[in-house]
Amino acid sequence: MQQIGGGTVSQVMHALGKGVKLKPITIGINGNNIRLLESQKQVDFADSKLKDYWLNFYRSDDWSSVAFFYLNSPEDNLPSIQEVDKRTKSIQ
Repeated sequence: MQQIGGGTVSQVMHALGKGVKLKPITIGINGNNIRLLESQKQVDFADSKLKDYWLNFYRSDDWSSVAFFYLNSPEDNLPSIQEVDKRTKSIQ
């Protein structure tokens, strides 16, 4: 599932500095929305003049789900749940 977040450059850089997994994708500079993934131009986020500009980013959230269902008997014939290491193998 794709999620996009946003904040000022200084807020996003602070989050990155804390180890938050995110990927900057667009920045609004002087009314122009620059698509960072498509642009040849590199943006220097350390430039203090950019600190209050808006920056959108892809988020990397941990999603889980659960489903509840009712049985008409105490047996379900379902296989046992896998070990944690197998269930979380592809989670980074």
